[in-house]
Amino acid sequence: MINSSYNVKRMIILALLLAAGTAIYVIESLYFPAVPIPGVKLGLTNIITLILVVFFSWKDCIFNAIARTLVGSIITGVFFTPAFVFSFGGALVSTIVMLITYKLFYGKFSLVGISVAGAVSHNLTQLVLAATLFIKHWGIVLQVPILILSATVTGTANGMVANLFVKKVAFIPELAKVRIATVDLKGPNEHL
Repeated sequence: MINSSYNVKRMIILALLLAAGTAIYVIESLYFPAVPIPGVKLGLTNIITLILVVFFSWKDCIFNAIARTLVGSIITGVFFTPAFVFSFGGALVSTIVMLITYKLFYGKFSLVGISVAGAVSHNLTQLVLAATLFIKHWGIVLQVPILILSATVTGTANGMVANLFVKKVAFIPELAKVRIATVDLKGPNEHL
């Protein structure tokens, strides 16, 4: 009985995080003003990914990244377009990078550092995809410094938001039971 209650709570929280990630994806794609530099976005869905990295398994993180990109791209009408390829590839690689960075370096890096690693890998993945599949011109490498700088700024902001959220909810008993990944969170008065 306890196990089924645990599974139901876990599935509800995962569904809510998927819905939140998809909503953020759609809102950011449709309503946030486009930055005049190609490839630069706020990357607000990485906040959801960071929350998943802390509290859930790697499978849940990968599933969320794939599902929210598929559903979000269908809603926004970019399914199977170059924008979908960039978004899907960037989301998958950045999620994997954040999972690995969290597993190996959490403690040396805060969630801000993990977020920056994910943001940089997201932008560089999109650049590689653009260079190999669509543009095929060496001039695209001139965008690398701009993309790394923008990823550092947005990754820092998103990591700070995720850090605040994790600190606020980490000690809620229902969420603590849902935790699957190994998490070594400090007390509520200590810094992450």
